[in-house]
Amino acid sequence: SLKTIALPEGIELIGSNVFDGCSSLEEIVLPASVKTLERQPLSNCDNLKRIFYEGTEAEWSALKAQENYAYVDYDGSIVLVESPFSNAQVYFYSETKPDEAGNYWHYVDNTPTIW
Repeated sequence: SLKTIALPEGIELIGSNVFDGCSSLEEIVLPASVKTLERQPLSNCDNLKRIFYEGTEAEWSALKAQENYAYVDYDGSIVLVESPFSNAQVYFYSETKPDEAGNYWHYVDNTPTIW
């Protein structure tokens, strides 16, 4: 029944399948301190709609690239498995309302709020 989770600043690694099957999860706040994603940390989280990332867009791209991987199937073909993050909308933290268009968020009463 977990719908929202905010991981605390200081976490550097999100382990393999840590939220596997958390199908009720809709939102997650990821701190900028996260530097490593192990394989499929949010697999089978089909209702994940929003990721509130406290880092930059470039840092997010580097993290997301780690999550994609390929394997050789039984028939010898190469299968690319994309990040489960690809189904969710990613928002980037901004203390003040940005002048440019984009996906930004900030805290209002300790709640992630989209600008």
